[in-house]
Amino acid sequence: MRSIFKVLFFVSFSSVLFAQNAPPTSMQDVDFSLVSWERGQVLVRFADQLSPSLNVAKSQTKISPVDQILADYQGVKLEQLFPVQKPIPGGDKGFTTYTGKYYEYPKLTNIYKLTIKDTGYGAVFPLITALENLGDDYVVYAE
Repeated sequence: MRSIFKVLFFVSFSSVLFAQNAPPTSMQDVDFSLVSWERGQVLVRFADQLSPSLNVAKSQTKISPVDQILADYQGVKLEQLFPVQKPIPGGDKGFTTYTGKYYEYPKLTNIYKLTIKDTGYGAVFPLITALENLGDDYVVYAE
C-alpha cells in the first residue's frame, strides 16, 4: 500500500515540475518580468555548410530563403560576431564526451547579430520563428 502512495506522489510531483518548465505557447503566456533581451536584436547561427556572403548595404546574406525573410523588416543590420576562427591545435574537428557522444566544434564564423528597426516588445519573435522554421539546413538557432 505504501508503494502505491509513493508512486502516486512521484507521478503528481513530476507533473507539477514538468508543467512549471513547459515553454509558453503564445506571447500572452510570457511573464515579461522574468524575460530580458536586447530589443530589436536576434542572434542567429547559420548551418555550418553555408557561407553567408554579407551585403551590408542591402541587408542580405546571399542565402535566398533568409533574404526573403529579412526583406519584410526595415532597418536590418547584420554583424558577423566572429569574423575569424583559428584552427583548433592538433586539427581536431570535435570532441567526445565521457558518455561517448561525439560533438563537432561549431563554425563560429556563421554566428551573426541581426538588428531590426522595430524595438517594440515582441517585435523580434516573428523574425525568430521565421528563421527557425527554415530548418537545420539553413539555421541552427535563432534567439
